[in-house]
Amino acid sequence: SLEIHMDDIYGTGPLKVTEEFMNDLSKEVVMKWKKHQVGDEFEHLKSKRRIEPDGMFIEPNDKYVKSMAWLLGLEGANPAPTPEVAADKEMEEEPLDEQQAKIYRRGVGVSIYVASDRPDVQHAVRELTKDMKSPTPSSMNRLRRLTRYLLGTQEKGVWLPRAGDMEHLEALSDTDWAACKRSRKSRAGATFFVGNALVTSYSRGLSMICLSSGEAEFNGGVAATQEALFLKEIFAFMGIVLSIRMWLDSSAARGVFQRQGVGRIRHLETKGLWVQQGLKERKFTLNAIDTETNVSDIGTKSLSKQRFEELRMMLGVIGNNKEEKMMREV
Repeated sequence: SLEIHMDDIYGTGPLKVTEEFMNDLSKEVVMKWKKHQVGDEFEHLKSKRRIEPDGMFIEPNDKYVKSMAWLLGLEGANPAPTPEVAADKEMEEEPLDEQQAKIYRRGVGVSIYVASDRPDVQHAVRELTKDMKSPTPSSMNRLRRLTRYLLGTQEKGVWLPRAGDMEHLEALSDTDWAACKRSRKSRAGATFFVGNALVTSYSRGLSMICLSSGEAEFNGGVAATQEALFLKEIFAFMGIVLSIRMWLDSSAARGVFQRQGVGRIRHLETKGLWVQQGLKERKFTLNAIDTETNVSDIGTKSLSKQRFEELRMMLGVIGNNKEEKMMREV
């Protein structure tokens, strides 16, 4: 398999076959290449990667977090236990002056880059991006808290274990109904695993206004199913055949998935009803999951320290040490 970004290419495969491929390719293209084995540490797309006997550890380059701290004057600041705290209510504030607004936008821009390798902060970063046009002092305080959290967890990254089930793509969806106090739109989070390794995740807002939590959970599930089908095709292209298992913690949402048509929800957008046919044709299976074990909750809202740390562990964002790896397996 190959991971390609412009002229930066990273690939995996059997050593002998890979060497033959690279030698043949080098005859046609002027290029530099290097093979990595167990124990090696290298960078690709500005992310640090370490090949361990039992998997791979990926973490963002610490220079980005340090640049955020320097930008905000937070070198040596006390770490924060979580990347965000829930706001009690929206306050009317004067926007920052242009100089402070530039600092805010630059800091958020760096955090977006960091979030690709730190899925535990995706929700916090998403909330910060909503204030890019006209940031306020409260916006800046939220950015400062995120930076202090990242400073205190620089040793953490995404752990991708080698062992695991390679037959299923596990797609978990969760939604926080009407979470945005400005638009009353809902927040959706989803996580995707293969063999207990995180493939990708997201935290995003739903485009429509949902009139109930069940409707929000259904629309969030539709988005996650769409993403899962796309990922399945990517794996199939690499010769890995997977079956999709969708996991929702809302019985109301599962009920809409399993019926045909809108039922009593007359206003339900028809563009999402394709999942009913997809389930009937067994393009994926639908499963129930307990709310407490739905790791996608981390992408929908601000959480308490205990709850956040539990879900972060389940997500696979840990330190590269035996203790935390063993804790996650349990």
